[in-house]
Amino acid sequence: MSDYQIRAKSRGGTKVKRSLTVVTAALVVLTSFQAEGKVRQTRPKVTALVCSVDVHGKPWVAVIGGPVAGKTWVDSEEAKGLMHEGDRLSLYALGADILGQVVLTSKGRLGSEEEDSFEEYGLFFDAQVNVAPGKQEAYMKAKEVAEKRILPHMLAVWSSKGFKPRWLVGEVLNPENRAYRRVIADWLARRGVPSDVIGKVVAEQVVRADIDGDKRNEVFLSFRSEDAPRWLQPGESKKRTFTYLLMRYLPPKSQHVKTIVIAYDQPGINVVAGFCDLDGDGRAEVITELNGVDVWGATLYRWLGSRFEEAGGWGGGA
Repeated sequence: MSDYQIRAKSRGGTKVKRSLTVVTAALVVLTSFQAEGKVRQTRPKVTALVCSVDVHGKPWVAVIGGPVAGKTWVDSEEAKGLMHEGDRLSLYALGADILGQVVLTSKGRLGSEEEDSFEEYGLFFDAQVNVAPGKQEAYMKAKEVAEKRILPHMLAVWSSKGFKPRWLVGEVLNPENRAYRRVIADWLARRGVPSDVIGKVVAEQVVRADIDGDKRNEVFLSFRSEDAPRWLQPGESKKRTFTYLLMRYLPPKSQHVKTIVIAYDQPGINVVAGFCDLDGDGRAEVITELNGVDVWGATLYRWLGSRFEEAGGWGGGA
């Protein structure tokens, strides 16, 4: 059982050398609905809240998103009061399924209430992890992997009563598999990347999961050039230094695979952290994590059938 804090943040703000500035988190709340042609006020219903659990040093959880019926968003200050002491979050790891619960042990407070805080917004909670019976070994393995920075951190989801977010277990595959390396090489060659660069490409992660329920797996590929991640110097070619996170999928009624670029960021490596259907539409949202040279963060993407929409995120940089 370990104590840590939950910090609500989102990604955005002013860029300095393309770095990210930590700003407010996004929570989502539905404040009204249509009934017999009239708008009637009701209690806010938050369906789910995605968090990334950091196990380095003093662990903490950073809020990165939370859609309500896919409609509206509010910032942390407006959302204060939705989460309470005693609330439980489901704890999850990409290759280990549900691991247990995160339990809030204090009342939420805004970062601006902290004496030395320079943040105007941000919800903070003290919390603890309760590992499920029989999951201790899987939890320790997930924690060890996260500490080595090989795979993403564990995730947690909070949901209001009456809604249960659906986790989707992604299958983590060997990134050195020849078939996937050939897919990466062919894709880069079509983009004009030199063969000497392609030959030294590092495959970071390969994950597959059926995110849209069509019984056909989508495949996620994270890879980078040998010298990435790093900041590009003026005039340097993006065909020689790069990082990518792609998704390959079969469109409905088609046998021709399509490829979509989810993230591209030379100073950082993007990987999949987890899949969860947060708004109950039958499609799992994709949670990604970014780590690199003076940059870090996480992003929540919604799959719309032919493209991704960025729903929220948090991050920072030097």
